[in-house]
Amino acid sequence: MTSTAHIRCGDDLRDLLPRAGWAGSYLPIADPVCVGAVSDDELMAYLGQRARVVALHAGVDAQEARLRLGREYMALNALDRFDLVLLWFEHDLWDQACLIRVLSLLAGRAPLQGRLFLMPADGRRPFAHLPAEELAALVPQPLGSLALEAGAEAWAAFASPDPTALDRLSRRRLPLPHLAAAMRRHLQDLPWRGDGLGLTERRLLRAVAEGAGDEASLLRALLAADPVFQVTDLILREVAQRLSALPQRLVTRQRPWRLTERGAAVLAGTARYRPPPRFQGGGDGAARSRLVVGPAGGGRACRRLTVERAAAPRHARRRETSGQIPCGCDGSRRRWCCSEGWRAGCRRRRRRPGRTARCGWWWASRPAAPPISRPASSRRSCAASSANPSWWRIAAAPVAGSRWTMCWRSRGTAIRC
Repeated sequence: MTSTAHIRCGDDLRDLLPRAGWAGSYLPIADPVCVGAVSDDELMAYLGQRARVVALHAGVDAQEARLRLGREYMALNALDRFDLVLLWFEHDLWDQACLIRVLSLLAGRAPLQGRLFLMPADGRRPFAHLPAEELAALVPQPLGSLALEAGAEAWAAFASPDPTALDRLSRRRLPLPHLAAAMRRHLQDLPWRGDGLGLTERRLLRAVAEGAGDEASLLRALLAADPVFQVTDLILREVAQRLSALPQRLVTRQRPWRLTERGAAVLAGTARYRPPPRFQGGGDGAARSRLVVGPAGGGRACRRLTVERAAAPRHARRRETSGQIPCGCDGSRRRWCCSEGWRAGCRRRRRRPGRTARCGWWWASRPAAPPISRPASSRRSCAASSANPSWWRIAAAPVAGSRWTMCWRSRGTAIRC
């Protein structure tokens, strides 16, 4: 008799699969990988980190969360005794993030070759909403070595403090059918350059502006607007709490929720939200990363990706240019982050004269050590955006493959490099 293991993100299919004729051992993974910080450390350190995230997010005991996560991940070590391993992961971000975490742990295990199968998802309906007849008719798709390698590569990019690798991966054609769209949605939930809001935050503000002031109506509006990232009541409360916090409150704290004057201005595009630091994907206490995703735009050929340190003082801002990363959230317009967008970021706390490019991504990070300045001979002059002079110098960062640019403004003018 063939022994079968069913791996699923959650417990929603535990009773449904036997009724549909899918017998075997049910192995759930209750780790909400797309929520909070993750890392590519060894498994025991990862479990401790995720237990703290789950405890803070769900309000459960950290030790209890650690024990449950440990049991679930340790069960993956016993998959060799099964003849068939079925992966029940859908198209949404929750399942795809958990899928790449599982594939990263299973990649390279020779005894599992030929035993791993991915259950096909239609990209619209979750498995739990399918009738038993449709579940029984599903045909498992074999997972080859290319799919396993793609999952492991996606996990390394997802857990990295530098999100540029994940952006490049989300624009490729992958052997996992729903992975690229889910990773793209993950990037879109980080602050955008134009207004500082993530996609979920922006949709929440729009729903509040349209009259959805209670939790139930907001949850219905967000679920209907986003088939890839299905928010939960816990995420909704977390986002609403963040947007209602001082000193730049965008929604009222009292229910029913209403937009504040600043919230209406941010939603209209006349003001910018300054998001507080938070963990999103890879990163730890020493390297918190925020990627600001901007809509496609900008009228000239863009050339560079701008990286800025969030906590830089007003008179000095550190920047880094690292490769060519396409602007835009859907990848349909191949424009690059241009020097004008780089200049616009240098004027974050001042009135922005001249043109402002809408293209580009902004990723704020903190280096492991202060940059080491180059000799004065490495200074280069730039054309100022006005008649007043400005200058800048390059400093070499201790991080391999990166450079920090330290900018100063003379008499309040913004530089253009």
